[in-house]
Amino acid sequence: MLLKKLGLATTGLVGVLIFAKEKGLINEVSSLLEELRIQGYWLGDSLIRIAKNLAGET
Repeated sequence: MLLKKLGLATTGLVGVLIFAKEKGLINEVSSLLEELRIQGYWLGDSLIRIAKNLAGET
C-alpha cells in the first residue's frame, strides 16, 4: 500500500472519534457511534465495546 510505503499511518472513523475525545473536541463517542449505526454505518457490537472502553465510557 502506498501509504505504508510512505510511512504514513491510517486511522479509521472510530479511531478518529476516540482521538477527538482525548483532545477534548467532543464529550463522548457513545452517542456518535449509535448515531452512525442509525444512519446505516455498520459497526459491530465488539467494536463499539472496545471503542467505549478506550474512550473511558464503560
